[in-house]
Amino acid sequence: MRITIRVVASALLLLGTAATLPAQDIEDRVEAGRIDLAVPDNPAFNIIGGSSSEILRPSSLREVSVLLGDMLSSNPVIPKATAFEISPMLLVSNPTLDTYAAQRWLYSTRVSFATSTENNGARQLSFGIRISLIDETDLRTNDQLLDAYRDLADLSNTAQSKCFDEIRNREDVNADNMPQLIDSCVRKKLEIQGILVDSIIRAERTRIRGTSWNSAILEIGAAGAARSSDSLVANLMSSAYSFWATLAQPVFGPHGQLLIGLRGASVRGADNAFGEDEAAAALRCYVGSNDFKGFLEFDFLARSGMTPMSTGALGIELNLSNGIWIDGSAGLEKAGSDATRITGGVNLRLATPEVTL
Repeated sequence: MRITIRVVASALLLLGTAATLPAQDIEDRVEAGRIDLAVPDNPAFNIIGGSSSEILRPSSLREVSVLLGDMLSSNPVIPKATAFEISPMLLVSNPTLDTYAAQRWLYSTRVSFATSTENNGARQLSFGIRISLIDETDLRTNDQLLDAYRDLADLSNTAQSKCFDEIRNREDVNADNMPQLIDSCVRKKLEIQGILVDSIIRAERTRIRGTSWNSAILEIGAAGAARSSDSLVANLMSSAYSFWATLAQPVFGPHGQLLIGLRGASVRGADNAFGEDEAAAALRCYVGSNDFKGFLEFDFLARSGMTPMSTGALGIELNLSNGIWIDGSAGLEKAGSDATRITGGVNLRLATPEVTL
């Protein structure tokens, strides 16, 4: 009788432990929702002039991304502008997919930091924040994937009961080996379903990369910058504040994306006071695929006390490898009767890659 009690007690203890396995698996697989779409701009990079565009380029949520700007400068080994961005909540927590979907605005909040060196040796430092209000490319909120994980959890509950019924009456079962036998039984029953879930993730990532990379995104961002007159960052003084809103919408079916961007800013002027306000609007149209696309952009910038400026540019965006992107652009900038100026640059973008399944 004691042995029977011990066997039942051991089995109940194991079932209580095994019940946490699918949930933990779901938590661990949140990172599997990361898709290698274009590495986006970040507010800290844009406010220090790392990008000649008025658009804050949106794209997929990453835990960490790094942006090396102006790679064609006189010293390409040390980029003229460098920025990195992190998603704090994704780095410090491991949410279930349900939790992530319920609090997506929190997990999509990213903070960025950037630094640049001007031609005269002055340094700029900046801090930014942005939030994705809409992101239809995010696999972590994909209904099919969420349903697959819910099915896996339901299957786990059923598997635990079946394994207990199958094993408890076997002659070779005792208090010592029953936990291992039930654990092995449950894992075998879940293995097939787990393989199916991995297959769904792979298929959805491929689909989104190929046909839904240009799905709707709405992001807002803000940044502040400070400037020092020397490279030692002495006498650091705030120099600008800026705000962005960007809407991305698909065009040309799966082959294009239209970005509409707005920006407002306040800049410290030559009189050492904030008073030079800026307002900008921009359109950018991508045509191509996720891995390689070209774009055409038009920007308009109005500044208090200054002649409005218009810019047109052509560029490309290329996926070199998993989590590694490069983009380049060249354009013309015109302000009133001033001479037309050539703009452009090349940026290298790095981010946490997709997880191999």
